[in-house]
Amino acid sequence: MIDATILAACLQSREAYERIAAFVDPAEFSPQGAVWWPLIADWYKRDPNAKSVDVQMLRDRGKRQVDPKHHKTVIGWYDDLPSEVSGVNVADELLTLRRQQRGLELAGALQSEGDAAKLDDMLQDYRDLLLASDLRKSEVRKATWDNTFHVLADANKVKLYPRVLNSRLNGGAVLGDLLVIFGRPNAGKSAFALNLACGVARDGQEVVYITNEEAVEKTWMRMACNFCNKPESRIKEVPDKAREFADSKGMRNIHAYHMTPGSLPEIEQILNEHPKAVMLVVDQLRHLDGKGKSMNSKLEENATGLRNLVGKKQLVGVVVTQAGQHDPSSPPPLYLDMSDIDNSRTGLPGAADVIIGVGVDDKMKQHGTRAISLPKIKGGSDRNFTVQFYEETSRIV
Repeated sequence: MIDATILAACLQSREAYERIAAFVDPAEFSPQGAVWWPLIADWYKRDPNAKSVDVQMLRDRGKRQVDPKHHKTVIGWYDDLPSEVSGVNVADELLTLRRQQRGLELAGALQSEGDAAKLDDMLQDYRDLLLASDLRKSEVRKATWDNTFHVLADANKVKLYPRVLNSRLNGGAVLGDLLVIFGRPNAGKSAFALNLACGVARDGQEVVYITNEEAVEKTWMRMACNFCNKPESRIKEVPDKAREFADSKGMRNIHAYHMTPGSLPEIEQILNEHPKAVMLVVDQLRHLDGKGKSMNSKLEENATGLRNLVGKKQLVGVVVTQAGQHDPSSPPPLYLDMSDIDNSRTGLPGAADVIIGVGVDDKMKQHGTRAISLPKIKGGSDRNFTVQFYEETSRIV
């Protein structure tokens, strides 16, 4: 891509400039382009509210700074810049090219087993390009009476499973809601998310299910057990029959993927392939890639990103995360509250519309039950209750 197009886009659009500024290397510009790039940067720095650059004023500013003997070359080059370009498309194209270039460089460096510190820098650069490439456009929707009644009508809410959740949440989840499921290891939080996804799929609605913890084949088998209401051993005895039955009950509506570790732009790319999906499940949030240097900052960054993503795509988001350590001198609480969320007391809870805690003790495991708490709900009632948990089939009722 020629630098003239880049500079023209940045003259016309601050959004284009801000998206690509970190990834532009003026050393790659022509001598003329290298003159004008810092002037554009200075323009936006001086005026934080500027949406574009005054072309004539910048020309005058440049003319004063350039050696008169170079006026014809430098000013002539500026005058020949394209007058109409699409800032969004230019930024997209530049970021795509940069990402492809960095990807090839990174692949070569990995094969050569180069310096570890340099590899870390290259990985971070590539991650930054991924994040810059997507989730950049704000979705703006004006409220109307008709749309409000349509969106909030019980018939248009996404029904949740187990069904007892719907009575607690005023009839179900609204498109754009983000649900956080958390619990301690082996409490059944992943099974809770899986059962929820299977229930939505049974209703004939599509679900994108992302796992970055267990192998997706294990998740797929647990889903088959849920749909067939049979343990894995029975599924394996009649695989063809089980597949046909599960698909007939709605399993064909689930699109399951494994990511290692996964990132928000990669998740959005998958969602683009399934435009009819009404639910996104991510198990687990803590494993997603991100810029945050601490687990707390990474959780908050990804929770906010997912919140924006489900709002943009107008679907229900479900994320799974951990509960924190408890005082070993006392038994862990069965009914969890927001203070029990691991590593994030404000950012992650703040991004969620609904928080679902899954608690268990030895007695409940013996009886096949789980303690469910709703420490954060907007409206609704009866925040603590128990459910029946069928481990062999990953069913919760």
